Amino acid sequence: MITKLWLKDFRNFGEVLLDFKGKSNVFIYGENNQGKTNFLESIFFLGNGSSHRESKNENLVRFDTALSYIGLEVSKDDQKHKVYFKILKDGKRLGTFNQQLLNST
Repeated sequence: MITKLWLKDFRNFGEVLLDFKGKSNVFIYGENNQGKTNFLESIFFLGNGSSHRESKNENLVRFDTALSYIGLEVSKDDQKHKVYFKILKDGKRLGTFNQQLLNST
């Protein structure tokens, strides 16, 4: 279960910290162009290391910023796992899983 999601300069988000602890269902709604799909895209990226709709990582970084950070905390069987990615404007990405470096590109 996802317990926390953190976004900084990802797509149209400035800095957002969402805490899902104690919530079994989350409903995402809002006007057009408010970030609903970007929110889901960030979760997909954290699970797969790439976007489901964008082939260039540099397009995931918020306009006029040099890099983006996204992070996720997951709880399973009373264990917590953390995934973080730093996406650079040149398209490179650095990821960690439980503070261990993942393959970078």
